[in-house]
Amino acid sequence: MSVWDTGISPEDHKLLEKAKELLAVEGKIKELKEKAGNIKEDITDIVPQEIGDVERMIGPKKVVVSRPSRNDWNHEMLLQIFGEHDPLPDYVTKKLQINKRDFEALPEDTQKTLFPALTRKPGPMQVRVEE
Repeated sequence: MSVWDTGISPEDHKLLEKAKELLAVEGKIKELKEKAGNIKEDITDIVPQEIGDVERMIGPKKVVVSRPSRNDWNHEMLLQIFGEHDPLPDYVTKKLQINKRDFEALPEDTQKTLFPALTRKPGPMQVRVEE
């Protein structure tokens, strides 16, 4: 049976075929993302969850697992540290959050004052294999 026999215009037939193709590709992408997630979980079981880079030489290849840090600020502790400062220092937002780069640029004594309010957690893992 040809396209002409179905009562569907050639343009609609092409659209339908492309839509089916797109759905198939999106299904494969979803499967691959799930598989990648499972592999990352397996890698997490092998490599310790540390902030920063963990490198391992495996024969001629180097596997690098990188995890950035995620900073979570304790709102109540920051209120205690800053009290009712008005205005707040430039590096502190009204939500009492401190940008990671701003924090890292602060003098060491200021960082030490703020450390009790900071919780660092490993961020999303990235894996590279280098020759």
